[in-house]
Amino acid sequence: MRKPVATFIQGYLLMLGLIMPIGMQNAFVLNQGIMRRYQYWVATICTLADLVLVSLSVCGLGQLLNQAIVLERILLALGSAFLYYYAYSCLKRVWQNNYQTQSESPKSRQFHQVLLTTLAITLLNPHVYLDTVLIWGSYSVSVGVANKPWLVAGGVTASLCWFFLLAAMGSYLAKWLMRPKAQRTLDFTIAVVVTILASQLTHNLYLQLFAQ
Repeated sequence: MRKPVATFIQGYLLMLGLIMPIGMQNAFVLNQGIMRRYQYWVATICTLADLVLVSLSVCGLGQLLNQAIVLERILLALGSAFLYYYAYSCLKRVWQNNYQTQSESPKSRQFHQVLLTTLAITLLNPHVYLDTVLIWGSYSVSVGVANKPWLVAGGVTASLCWFFLLAAMGSYLAKWLMRPKAQRTLDFTIAVVVTILASQLTHNLYLQLFAQ
């Protein structure tokens, strides 16, 4: 039987391996930190979402999704549509080139928008379910029932450390990256990355529907 501390470390390293690669969620957290716009709220929401998803996955959600082909296709369709829309929003800001400095940015009126966008990026991302949840579900099978809470704790701790590090890093770099030219470059880069991710999801959906 694995010791609790060893299980905690394994959960920590597993989560880091899954969330550290550059993706939509990481780019969004970093960008909110750069704009200093509710970045720690965003990091908190992302961490809480991981807590819920990992807990459900360890309890059997991963095995359920592995058998739900229709649900997988729905997630691919919704996720790709949202990512295309988000890329369009970034490109629209690049085209309009109407960027404001930090002191000119209205924060109070945008909290609900930031909250909803964070939830959408987190919960409408098919990779969260198709990769992260399935991997956690498969990995947890080899962990004893008594140690499953330690596995979840390790994963959530890694998520907490990573997202708050991104938020803090963005805040630290804000004085250099809050300039309109830097914001425009960042928006364009995010749009390109998101479009690539959306294209991959669309391709996967096409293969499932037509390449049989």
